[in-house]
Order: sequence, then C-alpha cells, then structure tokens
Amino acid sequence: MYFLLLTAIMLKSRYNTKSKCSSLPSNKKADGQIYVEKSIYDSSSTTDGVRILVMRMWPRGIKKSKIDAWMKDLGTEKDLIKEWRAGKLPLQDFRSRYISNLKKSKAARDEMDQIIDLLKHGKNVTLLCTDRDVTKCHRSSLKQILEERL
Repeated sequence: MYFLLLTAIMLKSRYNTKSKCSSLPSNKKADGQIYVEKSIYDSSSTTDGVRILVMRMWPRGIKKSKIDAWMKDLGTEKDLIKEWRAGKLPLQDFRSRYISNLKKSKAARDEMDQIIDLLKHGKNVTLLCTDRDVTKCHRSSLKQILEERL
C-alpha cells in the first residue's frame, strides 16, 4: 500500500520527477535531504519535499492533507514512549531501544527502504511527529539510521 502511495508521490509533477528515475543504479548516492526540524503542527514549505508522518497514532486535529504519507511502523512503540514520558528511561536507552525495535521489524525496514528510494531519486523528505523538540525525539535517531543505510 505504501509503495503505491510513494510511487504516486514520486510521479507528481511538483516533485519534478524525470523518467530516468526507474533506471537508477542501486548504489547511487542520495540527492535528497532528510529534514526533522519540523513538527506536524508547523506549516509546510516548498523545501519540505515529501512530508511523512512517522508516528503510530494519528495526532488529534491534523488533517490528512498536511502529509503525503503515514509510516506507522517508523513510530515509537507505545510501551517505549510511555516509559520515556514517565521519566523511567534515560534518553540514550530510549534511542537504543527505538533503533533496536526498528532493526527487528520487517515492516519498518520496508518503510525505511521506501524513504531511501525517494532520497536516491532526489526527493527531499521531511519526517514529522508531534514533538517539537528534535533533540528528544525519535526522528533524529531515524534520520541517523536512514543516513547510515544510504
């Protein structure tokens, strides 16, 4: 389902996709950028590129038109976020468990592959969630993993 959605996104003229995209070599370096500085509540801009919500739960009051894709499996697991918010988990432990959970999940790996494909096709990607503080958010860890996989 997400593959079809992201394929449609890549074909939109506003992202300036050229027909050569289908013949890119798998080892091509990414031309797109990953942005994590925005929350879902911030307004969009032309530099955002593909806006992807990376949360397991849909945020209240947000219209689906604010994003291009919703990748639930890249969000923080419910139990992990509860522990973090309750102060039972230091930030480093939160990040390492989040990364470990991503690496174990085939669905999460598939979603990361789709983002990497967008980046390799020169698309900018903005990862969104409700947290406004990027330094304490899972998006910075996700960005790090994506950059390592490029």
